[in-house]
Amino acid sequence: MKNTLLIFVLIISSLSASVAQEFETHSNGLMYSQSTINQLSHIVDSLNLKFRTCDNEGTHFSKKQTFGHFISIEGAKSKAALGEMKNGVSFKKFKRKYADKVSSKSLLVKHQNHITVYPQDKGIWFEDLSKQSNEYGWIWSYIEATEYAEERLFAVYVLEPFQTQELPEKYVRMIQYADCMIDTSSTVYNEEMEGNTSMVPSNFKELSLSEKKQLLNEFRSTRVVGYCSQDNRPRAHARNIAMLAAESLSWEVFLRAHLNIMNDRFERRSDGNYAWGQRKTYLKELEVLDINTLDLLFGTSLQISDANQKHYHGSIGRIGRALSDSANPQKVESKLIEIIKDDSLDDYNRLVIYFIYTHFTYNSHEESEEAIAKKKNELANQFLPEYLRQ
Repeated sequence: MKNTLLIFVLIISSLSASVAQEFETHSNGLMYSQSTINQLSHIVDSLNLKFRTCDNEGTHFSKKQTFGHFISIEGAKSKAALGEMKNGVSFKKFKRKYADKVSSKSLLVKHQNHITVYPQDKGIWFEDLSKQSNEYGWIWSYIEATEYAEERLFAVYVLEPFQTQELPEKYVRMIQYADCMIDTSSTVYNEEMEGNTSMVPSNFKELSLSEKKQLLNEFRSTRVVGYCSQDNRPRAHARNIAMLAAESLSWEVFLRAHLNIMNDRFERRSDGNYAWGQRKTYLKELEVLDINTLDLLFGTSLQISDANQKHYHGSIGRIGRALSDSANPQKVESKLIEIIKDDSLDDYNRLVIYFIYTHFTYNSHEESEEAIAKKKNELANQFLPEYLRQ
């Protein structure tokens, strides 16, 4: 009971101290001191040179996608409709009978165990998608009735086999740049979770390099889980890891930890969206290092079917917000629009970049300017194929 009360007091204290400012900043206005930034800049220079001079052959392929129609039916009709699908009813006949339940042409994107449908932005989940491995035709998910809800049928009629598409070279290079900067052989946390460290000693800058590395290892052996939306401890812990990694010249740990803060990639027992606005993205800390932040963030956002197991995947909403903090928002907006317009890129990735753009415009304008952001999003939407427009 005393431990629980202590944790609660610490959370409230942390919240009170961070209302105005999430993390302490240095005289340079950044989360990291100028001496730390200078050390990191040398590492970035070397990585940029390595990327420009190394042989980046190879390619990447999009997620599997195709076209089809989305069907959603609730109540008694759902079981009858399921029976017809199982019996191989033609789409034409089914549509005549259930016309109001069938969407117009949609983009279908196949993931490991679900299919997403756009522009409806619906997800159809399957216990085992391989059991319905149809290259075309009906794929369904039927949910039995409960005391709280009627039975439901979600289905898609696949018009053509799912296929991947090779990404154009300039987008492949973005992914390769992300994998060059974000070491795909590393992780933030150690496999063995044994540590119990939560405070960085005030004299940590006076420690030797080996002592800093040892302290970093202790922090990497502790995973902090938030109790609620207002619990800032997971982000503070990641900031401590990033700071110690920077001081000990452990770039591979530093960048992943910093990106976790940017993408707010932490475990919490509950998380309400009312707290999201307090969590900053700290893009400036990367921009001053001379990282090509656009290629880095686009490289973590593009969706591919053949990513390295430890490839870093960014959060669409958080990436859009981070880009709104850029020192050159006009350049960001121009690049986003350029990609949305690019019909050499697969449909799904154009849509992903459009979603990033909507978060970018929303966060680039004050609430009083919401109409401006809405108008920009509507204009950008017209650059997508007609069947993808929201």
